[in-house]
Amino acid sequence: MSETFLIKKTAFDDAGLIESREANSFVIGPGELNGPAGSSRQSDLRLFGFGSLKWGEGVDQNLYRILENFACPRKVTGDILIAGSPTTLYDETIHPVIPKDENDLGIGNGITTPVLGQPWYDTTSNTLFSFNGTHWITPSADPGTIRIDAKNTMSVNDLECNGQAVSRTKFAALFLEIDTTFGVGDGSTTFNVPTITAPGANLTYIIRT
Repeated sequence: MSETFLIKKTAFDDAGLIESREANSFVIGPGELNGPAGSSRQSDLRLFGFGSLKWGEGVDQNLYRILENFACPRKVTGDILIAGSPTTLYDETIHPVIPKDENDLGIGNGITTPVLGQPWYDTTSNTLFSFNGTHWITPSADPGTIRIDAKNTMSVNDLECNGQAVSRTKFAALFLEIDTTFGVGDGSTTFNVPTITAPGANLTYIIRT
């Protein structure tokens, strides 16, 4: 049996596809493998499962595409934070680091609805994040972790332990961990990080956000 498979990148790619395609064709798209007008049809299509020949090859290809889909830049000031009426715009000074989504990159691109444990490779800073259910964090350390750093440049995920007041919204994951233990900031929108004197020259205490 000869079959034609038409691939939809998003759920909105029909554009006359149903009416114009061949009678024996199928549409493969998000959540669907359908015949004409969405009706179910039998197919010779076979998907490799565990224990099948070439299963590892198929898994490698799928994993590559999954990871590829999880790589995108972060939002910048002026991007859409919440679409609607009115639209809320993203502000780097008050909002936490988050990936661009469909509002910025088009339907099917970016990360719009993350799930617990989902990775995101931030192509802006070349940093790997994971989603903890509420915030994007770097797997290398939990928010609130303090360490000594000798680097000349500071990671986008760190703050110097110099008592500075920072945004409770932008650094929500850190605020959740330390609250106002080291200072209340302005009492409503900011809080303070600890003040720790480094033990020597060219060394800095930093806290993971």
